[in-house]
Amino acid sequence: PLANWTIKKAVGCGAASATPLITFGVSDTLSAGQHFLIVNSSASPALLAMADASYASSIADDGGIAVMDDLSNLVDSVGMCATTVYVEGTALGSLTTNADRGYERNTGGSFGSCDDSDNNSVDFHLQAPSDPQNLASAPVVCADSATPTATLTTTETSTDSATPTETSTPTISTTPTITPTTTLTLTPGYLRIIINEVAWAGTGASDSDEWIEFYNPNSVPINTTGWVLKIVNPNVTIPLNPITIASGGYYLLENDETTTSVPSDQTAASISLSNSGSLLQLYDPLDRRVDTANFNQGAWPAGTSSPIKCSMERASNTAQDIDSGWFTNNNVVHIALDANGNPICGTPKNLNWSYSVTATPSRTPTRTPTRTRTPIPGTVRLILTSIAAQDGWILESSENSNVGGSINNISSLIVLGDHASNKQYRSLLSFNTSGIPDNAIISGVKLRLKKQNINGGGNPISIFQGFMVDLKTGFFGTTAALQAADFQSAVSQTLGPASPVLSNNTYTITLTAGASKINKLSTNSGLTQIRLRFKVDDNNNSFANYLSLFSSNTTTAVNRPQLVITYTLP
Repeated sequence: PLANWTIKKAVGCGAASATPLITFGVSDTLSAGQHFLIVNSSASPALLAMADASYASSIADDGGIAVMDDLSNLVDSVGMCATTVYVEGTALGSLTTNADRGYERNTGGSFGSCDDSDNNSVDFHLQAPSDPQNLASAPVVCADSATPTATLTTTETSTDSATPTETSTPTISTTPTITPTTTLTLTPGYLRIIINEVAWAGTGASDSDEWIEFYNPNSVPINTTGWVLKIVNPNVTIPLNPITIASGGYYLLENDETTTSVPSDQTAASISLSNSGSLLQLYDPLDRRVDTANFNQGAWPAGTSSPIKCSMERASNTAQDIDSGWFTNNNVVHIALDANGNPICGTPKNLNWSYSVTATPSRTPTRTPTRTRTPIPGTVRLILTSIAAQDGWILESSENSNVGGSINNISSLIVLGDHASNKQYRSLLSFNTSGIPDNAIISGVKLRLKKQNINGGGNPISIFQGFMVDLKTGFFGTTAALQAADFQSAVSQTLGPASPVLSNNTYTITLTAGASKINKLSTNSGLTQIRLRFKVDDNNNSFANYLSLFSSNTTTAVNRPQLVITYTLP
């Protein structure tokens, strides 16, 4: 019941006086998750038709608003000026021009307005266009609301339609004490996915190689069945593929599969974002807009198209879609490569660089905040694709010579095993690892190789007693390019033999024991090179018996060799 509760306004900045806007009647009630909409009596007929109540006097642009209980105790307040009588923490900015917008408590919309840290600037975001809801609107209860005596019980089933049930007993410690007890059922669709990173300029390989990253900041997985991305300029609608994004997980939408070296969740050639600015809008299965990027449809607030194409990153997973809520990737940590094998200025399916940025205010307002990089302790997973121009195989000059003879650096395949003349095949892969920070602590290294074919029958891995992996900090021989002498050049460390099980047509070899040989520096072309061979050089049967694996010269990006490096920053 709301009988005799009031909504009051502060008349302006610095003013100590306050006047009531409305007083609730004895029949007014507000159930859990409901909204009560009060509208100025001079508003448009359409908005007045939605109103649950109206008021005549205006609210000052730099004023404040408060909710008072029936004993005139202050329950909640929000202000648009630091010195207004109603404000909590840091005030919101004053809105002085007429536009369809308003402040909404976080998270907002279909996720419930649940955040209350007693700091207005933290608890509210600017919603444009505005999204008024009234008593007739569907109730929205906070999925992750935390109250002192709440108990959350979740029942999981084998389908995505699991219905968690929350039973809570919140206590509002004002006078009098109100202790409502509610039991509610949370249904799919009230959870938020955010637009987290946008490579609107493409990559160094192509202007068309654009990609968009989504992020699930919730504590539970979200299935994207029925979710839709709508783009304005150009006008495109892209239904998302029906997959499940884990808590803290990512969804990568690319122009095509070769756009980045990171496996995508979906490709759509229709992305085609305008370099002058596009609007991205994400809708849930109930057609509710849950997030936007570049809502004002002006120039992109972050990201660059020249001289380097860098992505636009959300400043944090709670940042508003306003210009100051986006940063440009700093092109320091390279998570992925483009279609030409060069580092991407962005972090597809990885933690945004901007999450470690502190914006430093300037006396002269600028579009892009000054950034101070503060490394975040945590795990980074770097996926690198080998460099096509430096991949290749080498055939021994003669049996038992242990000297390289013929080479091939343009084939879509690398080869391991023996020739009909009992000469051994060895192969080299190059990875640009210079983007790993110098102070990174590498905790995991894995090499992924896609099988193409076996020549001569049997299992070459068993016949030749397993993979041997020679690591080189920098490059073998005298140059990064493939040379015959790389067959016998000195190594930094040898690992093996390894006999990985083929899974999804992929061999995964763990190289963590050689983590210290990964080159973090730009010296030696910033490379870490890997030489592959079998433990036994040949089987002396005068028949060719070898394993063919895809190199990065293959046109199918997902088949290219990958080096997966996991590291943490202190």
